[in-house]
Amino acid sequence: MQNNKYICTELDAGKRLDYILKSVFSEYSIRMVKRLCEQNAVSVNGKTQKASYKVKSHDILTVLEPKKTTDNQELHVITENEDFFLYEKEPFFHSEHQAGKNTLSCEFLVHTKISTDYILLNRLDFATSGILAFAKNQAAAIRWKTWQKEQKIEKKYFALVEGKITQNYSIKNKIITDTYKNVKVTEELGDRITQVRALGTGDACSLVDCTIYQGVRHQIRAHLSYLGYPLVGDTKYGAKTNDFTVLQSIQPLIPKEPPAKAAPSIPCGLDKYNKQGETFCLHHYELTCPEFSVFVMPPYFNSLTNPLQNTISANILASYYEE
Repeated sequence: MQNNKYICTELDAGKRLDYILKSVFSEYSIRMVKRLCEQNAVSVNGKTQKASYKVKSHDILTVLEPKKTTDNQELHVITENEDFFLYEKEPFFHSEHQAGKNTLSCEFLVHTKISTDYILLNRLDFATSGILAFAKNQAAAIRWKTWQKEQKIEKKYFALVEGKITQNYSIKNKIITDTYKNVKVTEELGDRITQVRALGTGDACSLVDCTIYQGVRHQIRAHLSYLGYPLVGDTKYGAKTNDFTVLQSIQPLIPKEPPAKAAPSIPCGLDKYNKQGETFCLHHYELTCPEFSVFVMPPYFNSLTNPLQNTISANILASYYEE
């Protein structure tokens, strides 16, 4: 780790710590400065201080730059243009930087390896894979927020759910997000819509396509559970089991394991990712907004059977032919 030090002058007295740091260390953006303070990587006279601390003359500021722990982590870039950067998130990986924690996240990787000025625009649950969008500047971030309010951003997901879905649904029931762990779906209609399209079924499980516009935390998981079709493995929202034994009866969807092998705890190709217990199959495969449209296959696509691969591929191609 490398230390950067600065001794405050009389002209600095009374100013915020984050302001002084940004002024002195030009390589830091204001977002990076605040993050360093959150990570207790900034000390004043040997004691960590918050970004709002008012410095005094002769204060000794020390910035302990975090050790780069991203050397062995790949950047999964989908595409980019002048204003936006599209990134592929692996399942069982955090989207957003976790303040005060030493866990890696997609946001941290992008800020460390590309630019600290990139602004994360959407978030995916820890076990969800797929598309993350970053704005390269404030003007682009503002445009994104406007599109969201006007319902001009379409997000599509593949989901494996318990039960046999043979019809399409459009659910708009209100979601209450007061509690941290789970959200609650009420009988009242709200302003968040989830469109569910049946793609294929097995004996005890179905593949569906879910479309949302302006999402809210756990929206797809909660709405599917409300319909009676929780995500496979998502015991937080009503799945019968979190060990994916239900998938053993889905010959058209998941390859059968040879008899000599024990049943996998999570689907083929996913086990190498999971480190923290939460397991379900949800993948954000397509994002469309007024300026671009991108898609990305599930990271475990090659581990799926040919019928499921064909269904997923056909679904993506169909969306482009419809445009």
